[in-house]
Amino acid sequence: MATPAPKEGAGILSASILGDLLENSRKLRNDTKLPDLPSIQLGLGEIERRAKNLQGGDPSRSVDARAHYLLQAAGVNSEQALKELESVDFNFEEAPVRTTVTGQVDIDIDGFLRNRKEQSISKAIEEGIKRTTLEFESYLLNNLNIDWDDQRKKIYEHFGLTKPSDGAQNTPFGQSSFGASLASRAGGSTYGRSRLTHASLGSLVLGTPPKVGNQAWAFEDTVKEHQGAPMEQMFNRQANYAKTVQKLNDARTGGASPKLIESFLDVTRSSSDLISTQLNDAWKMLHSIVGETGDINGPKERQFAKAYLKADYNSQEALILRQRIESGARGFLESTFYAQVEDTVARFPDEAKVGGIPDPEFKVKGFINVRMSQSRDKYKEVTFESVNDWPGWGVVFYLIRCGKVSEAAGFVQKHADSFAKLEKNFVHYITAYANSPDRRLQRNLLDRLHAEWNQRIKFRAEGMDPYKHACYKIIGRCELQKRVLQDILPTAEDWMWLQLVLTRESTAGDEPAPEVYTNADLRKAIVGFGGPHFGLANSNFILYFQMLLMAGLFETAVQYLYSFLYVDAVHFAIALSYYGLLRVADETGANHTNLLSYAKGRSRQEEQEARINFARLVGHYTQDFRKTNSEEAVDYLSLICLNSDVGGEQQLRLCHEALRELVLETRDFARLLGDVRSDGSRERGTIQRRLRVLKLSNEDEYLHTITHQAAAQADDDGRTSDAILLYHLGEDYDTVVSLVNKNLSDSLAAGETDDNWIGSNPTVGLNAQGQPINQSISLTSVEDPAQLARNINEVYSRNASIYGKVSKQNWESCGVLIRIDEAKKLYRANRPEECLQRIESLDVIPLSPNADIGAIRRRAQNFATLHETVSRTIPQLLVMSVNCTNRLLTILKNASFQDAAKELKIRELSGKGRSALIYAGMIQYKMPPDVYSQMTSME
Repeated sequence: MATPAPKEGAGILSASILGDLLENSRKLRNDTKLPDLPSIQLGLGEIERRAKNLQGGDPSRSVDARAHYLLQAAGVNSEQALKELESVDFNFEEAPVRTTVTGQVDIDIDGFLRNRKEQSISKAIEEGIKRTTLEFESYLLNNLNIDWDDQRKKIYEHFGLTKPSDGAQNTPFGQSSFGASLASRAGGSTYGRSRLTHASLGSLVLGTPPKVGNQAWAFEDTVKEHQGAPMEQMFNRQANYAKTVQKLNDARTGGASPKLIESFLDVTRSSSDLISTQLNDAWKMLHSIVGETGDINGPKERQFAKAYLKADYNSQEALILRQRIESGARGFLESTFYAQVEDTVARFPDEAKVGGIPDPEFKVKGFINVRMSQSRDKYKEVTFESVNDWPGWGVVFYLIRCGKVSEAAGFVQKHADSFAKLEKNFVHYITAYANSPDRRLQRNLLDRLHAEWNQRIKFRAEGMDPYKHACYKIIGRCELQKRVLQDILPTAEDWMWLQLVLTRESTAGDEPAPEVYTNADLRKAIVGFGGPHFGLANSNFILYFQMLLMAGLFETAVQYLYSFLYVDAVHFAIALSYYGLLRVADETGANHTNLLSYAKGRSRQEEQEARINFARLVGHYTQDFRKTNSEEAVDYLSLICLNSDVGGEQQLRLCHEALRELVLETRDFARLLGDVRSDGSRERGTIQRRLRVLKLSNEDEYLHTITHQAAAQADDDGRTSDAILLYHLGEDYDTVVSLVNKNLSDSLAAGETDDNWIGSNPTVGLNAQGQPINQSISLTSVEDPAQLARNINEVYSRNASIYGKVSKQNWESCGVLIRIDEAKKLYRANRPEECLQRIESLDVIPLSPNADIGAIRRRAQNFATLHETVSRTIPQLLVMSVNCTNRLLTILKNASFQDAAKELKIRELSGKGRSALIYAGMIQYKMPPDVYSQMTSME
């Protein structure tokens, strides 16, 4: 008797089956005449192994060919049976079953569980290794963001394979490079090297620079979907958008009102793929809502800000704006459908059979002909009520669907007798509907229509004209709890049009509860669908984005599109913000990482208002290009000020903070902030040319708001070079000289103190008279701190207005430090006599040949009165003086001639060196400890 096969995945064989097998095996043993045959005490694994051994056969046993013929005569195909046996898979997962000596079935559960446990542990270890490997590779990708070209260049320069890229001389005494002077006392950071704090760069508006592979998405509430468009196409669109934004700011600077949406529309119009076409439709729909014309009568900048952002939800201004949004969206859907009607008639002229005058009525009739011919099976059981041999209700419905309500009323009036036979009052309904600006019927007509609806039309009989049902539902807004006409409005666009037709904004109490269906109800219905229903896999995410826009959910629409097309989402946000149709968040920064946030609403209909983090949205977007094109970044960041009329000082602060972060991050000072040339003339920067759109009234406010605060931030972060240039551009000249002195003092105090000379190039950085060569054109393009000090000194001294703003102490210290640098260059150029003369002329340290201990002590007591920047160079001056005197003494002593002048010169040099040593001994505790010990060893 055959038994059914166990279900797939069964873990243990049926005990009854094994019992039958055991009983049959016992009977087989009793029937045999071999009493010594042992009982089987083998498990299934051992039986499987022995069966495979038997399958191979015993090579010593002879094969009798008669067995083959005997089996064949009995109808047994031995070859086929052998193949089937070979195909049996013994590697199943059931628990081991074995037969005991007593003949009972024993299921080895412990062995099975032990085996599964070992397999699970092995699998877990393998998965852990794979996961750790992937995490390690991800860590390398995200953290080892090394510019290998720069590293390779540094390695080549280190081994002398290439020349240094900055042109700095590798001199043993001090550093002549502006960016490589000594570590400052404020924290040991090298001058010119960034020592940024967390709050200084990109933490407020621009955001933390992204890790590799995560450039576009910087918000925790956006889904990181794949891009919906090819990268090349996205980059092209990004470049064209940037040109449009630049033209926008140019127009705003000149006081004009540009056609912003139309310009953005031209960007997507250049491509013909599906996504670009859908984006093009979205821009058209927004254009229809705003009503952009670009002339004096069109909407201006922030046109709708008061009604959308400030007015109460139930106010008349807010109600009119919602009606405008609904009518604009509905008009777009109607014009799009009418274009579809025209295209269908043009593509199928034989089926359309338009004839006559191609007005909307005839085009709709042709469209109906095409639909009827292409969907005969669908409508074969439907009875259309005829009007002059046409499906009259269908003509009326499609004219309304195309937005041709007046034409629909005219068609009914032209065939009033025919319609009166069908529904005698319908001509009054549609006439009143067409004549009402808000498509509202008078109460007596509306009550009569609802009565007819409830009596004859509400419950559609089988085969009833569906267009008649739809016309009554639309005109009378009947049975609002059912807002679907699936048989004649099958698409999402059709559904959205029906919702907008049925939606009516009204104040509380104006209409009965069953007739209330407002924009708030529509929003709930659309949000109820949810974005995943229209995701990237269905290629309908732009459709859901359009639905959100048509419902007035602008903030939610921007946040949804950002996950798929962040470039386009940013520019939709810009367009909406320009016209005042976007609520923005007042807070941003490290603790506000969501693109969409919510605040308490102003009414019961809007319990929570969605807000877009517009400042961070634009700031993150500039990551794509702000390093390569800082001017474009300025144009985008200046748009944050659009919302200053609702955010107050907060939005202005965010905009100006973003510009300061841009200046400090890119260090493109000349292009962004302007420059001052060596002749004192000033060049305006990009930010300065955008004062009007940045809401800055004059140059002084610009200098204080942008330049001064950026300079202060750079100084706090240890970026002294940037701070000098920024204070200079900000016309804070006394601070400039103070920082220049500090920087030059740091550079002078950072040299070696041994006796090293450069004799191969004695005129490094000097002209024939030993003066430094000034080849700089722009003051802000100099890296050498000494050269920068000379440029500043030269330009400032020629301008009386600048000279008067610098304190006397800073000015005198600057002159002294410049001459110290000249002496140092002479020292490094192996010109000890000239160097000693220059140091002596400074009158900073005593170098009298006849050492007067009292005078030297008085100079030591006055050490504290020296300016800090000058006093820090005293150790270097002392070392250079002693080295120079030793060098000159060595030359004189090795000279072959002997005369009185030689002896006098030796005594004079020895006296100068001794004066320097005595002075150093008196101030040794005010100097680094190694300086005095080095000088005593020189003696």
